[in-house]
Amino acid sequence: MRFVHANPIFAAILLGGLCAGTVSAQVNGKESPREPLSLQQADPAEANAHAEDAPNGNEENGNEEKKKDEPRQWIGNIGCTNINVRGWVDAGVTANADNPASRYNGTLAPNDRNEFQLNQFYLVMEKALKTDDCNWDYGGRVDILYGTDWIYGVSTGFETNPDGSRKWNSDIDYGLIMPQVYGEVGYGDLSLKLGRFYTIIGYESLMAPNNFFYSMNYAVRYAEPTSHTGGMFTWKTSESLSLYAGGVNGQDSTDRQVDTFAVLTGFAYAPKDEKYTLNFGIMTGGTEPGILPNQGPRTYFSTYFTYNFTEKFQSVTQWDAGWQQNFDLAGNTADCYSLTQYLFYTINDRWKAGLRYDMFVDDQGSRLGGLRFGGQPGGNPLPLPSGNAGTVQAVSAGLNYTPSANFRLRPELRWDWYGGGGSPLFDDQSKNRQFTAAIDMILLF
Repeated sequence: MRFVHANPIFAAILLGGLCAGTVSAQVNGKESPREPLSLQQADPAEANAHAEDAPNGNEENGNEEKKKDEPRQWIGNIGCTNINVRGWVDAGVTANADNPASRYNGTLAPNDRNEFQLNQFYLVMEKALKTDDCNWDYGGRVDILYGTDWIYGVSTGFETNPDGSRKWNSDIDYGLIMPQVYGEVGYGDLSLKLGRFYTIIGYESLMAPNNFFYSMNYAVRYAEPTSHTGGMFTWKTSESLSLYAGGVNGQDSTDRQVDTFAVLTGFAYAPKDEKYTLNFGIMTGGTEPGILPNQGPRTYFSTYFTYNFTEKFQSVTQWDAGWQQNFDLAGNTADCYSLTQYLFYTINDRWKAGLRYDMFVDDQGSRLGGLRFGGQPGGNPLPLPSGNAGTVQAVSAGLNYTPSANFRLRPELRWDWYGGGGSPLFDDQSKNRQFTAAIDMILLF
């Protein structure tokens, strides 16, 4: 294995974060426990409200002793501004049994390289909304990510030019993105976000601490949106139910050559007994790029159901589907769907085990490919889209070791295999199966 060279931008950011870390640590504040919001809107410092519904979350009992187990912040609130600064570092290494010459792991993400990767140096600056039944409040949030995961959160017209060409990220491995930049206003149980924000679609997240596994499922990387630019209302109708509705500029786009309008809506339901949760999100309308110069309306939805068999044993089932009209020069409709099943078992306060089965069906070969591909030296030999019409599946087995609330290790074994047309997906397009072993480290600050 070899180390990828990180450019001086990261060194400056990291040095600044470490210097700021000399500010006294502060324990995170809490909001309402198990707030029924999508996992993709969560981060580990936000009251554990969102993360507790995730496989890597902790149970919340509301007592003072439990607060000792929360992540400690190096910076915390800045003076009297109510602006909170926090973040994390995520870095890992992957070993591929085939040891491909290109050092790329085919369709695997975000650990797509058979070597060490600094996936995320992630910084959050936020003034959170604090409203009650009779008060207005305003807030906002800016997220900054530097690392190899930058390619998974790019928004056209923000990190790139409107035509998709690169703006400030010239390196194929390391880059800088701002996946969230929004303002927010709220009154009582109703709030409105305006700007760029994470999607409500899907179970897994770009934010590493919100995921149990180092690697991601196929849906979140090759079909689901990561962020939207526009506006979205959130209405907490009760302690159990939240409704979402908004209008956005399509999928992962801020300013395109041809802007569009899509409806984004969904709900999150978590009954008081916390036995299960149900989330649903859908984006529909507008036009999205297909095989150039074609564009057509796209619809994509995701739903996931979490069920707690016992205090230690949990199941999560996710189903996604999407289709786009007028995708190619013949005017055909491209469609895809996926099924992901998770099982989690809490061994003790420090160890948790997880198993994931993932199936992604790409009937027209319109989604799968190597995301770092682009004809550049050292790029993934697998193009995007690959033209491979078929089904790719994966089984992942992993552990989470959390000796403290600020540190986590995620070892993982993963087996992928593909059945369908076109060139093989793995080992530089020579094989239809792949075995990888990986481990990463997450440090919250």
